[in-house]
Amino acid sequence: MQLVVTIFYDEPDWAFHNIAVNLSRVASEGIVFRAISRTEWFGRTRAAEEAVAISDVVVFLWRFDLLAYLDTLSPEGWARLLSPERPAIVTMIYDHLYTDPEDLAYYGDPFALSDGWAACSGRLRDIYSAADHLPDPAHVVPDGVDIGVFTPGDRQAEGPLRIGWVGNSAWGLTEGEDFKGRHTILAPALELLKARGVSFELRLADKAEQRRPRAEMPEFYRDIDVLVCSAAIEGTPNPVLEAMATGTAVVSTDVGIVRDVFGPEQRRFILKERSPEALAEALGRLAQDPGALVRLREENLAARPRISWESRWPAWEALIADALAARAAGRGDEVSGRLRLFRTRKRSRLERLRRTVAGNRIAFRAYETAVRRFPSLVRRTKRLIERNTP
Repeated sequence: MQLVVTIFYDEPDWAFHNIAVNLSRVASEGIVFRAISRTEWFGRTRAAEEAVAISDVVVFLWRFDLLAYLDTLSPEGWARLLSPERPAIVTMIYDHLYTDPEDLAYYGDPFALSDGWAACSGRLRDIYSAADHLPDPAHVVPDGVDIGVFTPGDRQAEGPLRIGWVGNSAWGLTEGEDFKGRHTILAPALELLKARGVSFELRLADKAEQRRPRAEMPEFYRDIDVLVCSAAIEGTPNPVLEAMATGTAVVSTDVGIVRDVFGPEQRRFILKERSPEALAEALGRLAQDPGALVRLREENLAARPRISWESRWPAWEALIADALAARAAGRGDEVSGRLRLFRTRKRSRLERLRRTVAGNRIAFRAYETAVRRFPSLVRRTKRLIERNTP
C-alpha cells in the first residue's frame, strides 16, 4: 500500500521545488511524493481539492499557503477535508518572517490548523521554542544537496579571486528590505575591495535578472573560488550546500544551518557582523591566501556525505509518521475543530482579499504581476489595508 504525500511549493526550479524533487528521489519504498506549484492550484478550485482527495499527507513548504489553500475550497472540498479520512496537514518553517503575535493575529495562524510542523534549522527551532505564542517544533529537517549532481571539478588557482553570488535579489522587496543583501552588503563590499586594490571577478546567478537553468549551476559553482551568502534571514541557504558539494569555499552571514554544516576552517569565514566591511575583510583574506582556498575545498568535500539528501530523509520520514499519528489521535480532532471554525470565521479585509486572489485565476495573475513589477506598490497597498482593518 502506498502512502501519498503532496507537497505544495511556490515556483518551479526554485528552492522549494528542489526540496520536493529530492524527497521524491530519496523516499523509502512505498512513499510517493507529488509536487504541486502555486500556479497549479491558486485560482483553480478543482486542482486544490484533488490534492486533498488523493493524499494521505499534505505539506505546505510556505506555511501561510495553507490559509490561502483553505480559502480556495468549495463546499465539496471542505466536506472532504473535514471527513474522518482527511489527510494529515504539515506546515514547514523555513524563514524568520512573521513571528510576532501581531503577525499571526493579522495574517492567520497556520500552526493551529496543522497536525505537524518542523523547522529547517536548529536556530529556527530554538527561536520558536523560546516564544510562548509559537509552536515548539518537535522536528528539525534541514535541506540537503544532490551530491550526484553537484560534484567537484578541476580548479585553476591563478588569476583574480572569482566571487560568486546566487539567489533572488528581489525576494522580500514587498516588505521593503534587501533580505538577500546583494545591493546593500555585496555591492558596497566589492567597492571596498576595489578601493584596496584587490583583484577579483564577480559571477552572478540572480533570478531577479535572469533565471539560470538549474542544470548549469554545478558548473557555475565549479567556476568560482568563493560563494558569498549575504542574507539577513535564511532557513537553509541552498547555494551554500551546493557550493560546498562542489568543493567551493564560502563566506557567509551567520544564518540558517551555516554554523551546523561548516567545518572548523569554514567557520572562520562566518561574518562576525552583516556589513560590507566584514564581508570585504573576509574576501580580502581569501584573495591574499590561496592556501586557504585549498583548505576550504578539502574540508567542504569531506562534508558531502553528511549534507546529502540521503542523510536528510530519516528526519522527513519521522515527521510524516508523527503527523499521521497526531491526526489519528486527539490532535487530529482539535485540528478538525479549528478547521471548522476557520471556515465560518468573520474575515478581515486582508483575508477577504486573500480569498479573492486564491479563488480567482485572473486576480491571482494580476497579483503575481504586481509583486514582480511593482513591489513598492504592493507594500503600500498592504499597509493601507492594515491601517483600515477593523
